[in-house]
Amino acid sequence: MPTPAALTAEKRESILNSARDAFAEHGYEGASMSAITHAAGVSKSTVYNHYRSKAELFGAFVQRECAQMLAQHFDDGQMPSGDTAQTLRTIGIGMVELITSPVCLMIDRVVTSEAEAFPELAESFYAAGPQQAITHLSGWLMARTEAGDLAVQDAEFAADQFFTLVQTSIYYRCRLRLGRPSPQQTAHVVDSAVAMFLGHYATERASTEFASMG
Repeated sequence: MPTPAALTAEKRESILNSARDAFAEHGYEGASMSAITHAAGVSKSTVYNHYRSKAELFGAFVQRECAQMLAQHFDDGQMPSGDTAQTLRTIGIGMVELITSPVCLMIDRVVTSEAEAFPELAESFYAAGPQQAITHLSGWLMARTEAGDLAVQDAEFAADQFFTLVQTSIYYRCRLRLGRPSPQQTAHVVDSAVAMFLGHYATERASTEFASMG
């Protein structure tokens, strides 16, 4: 069989944008591939030549969204500049903004509602989103440990810990549609998370840096 022509960037974005709108409005099960292709202005054969199933299309949409959101906070895996405490604060605030964004909450709702029937959706989301963030942060934690600022033995676990600390009830309130946090609330939660994290992992040098931020 002939190899299907490569999708242009414009067509790919059109398909993924139509998929985003369909999944947001109808959920995974209710989203129709026919409706997605019609909204994107392409044929069904074009979509199926590049995405063999709705699950694969959903995975591509999630990967794009996660990559775009993470790129706002991790530039090619690089952390924001600053000392240890300030970098953690920047990442913490960015993570709260990310996980409470409308797109991220929409993906979470779809994945959670369909995870039992379609576990591959949950796997795609975790690999493209949370795991990537943990990987980026754990690499930086190892570097800061080698530099003498932190004393982290299990960097992946510590990264997971930090992201959990900055969520507190903020994430659950947003998931339940009880309102987004104010910048002041976010700052309070993140500053507390950074203090707890450094209280456990920081060497004396990093602890002094954080104290000077107060």
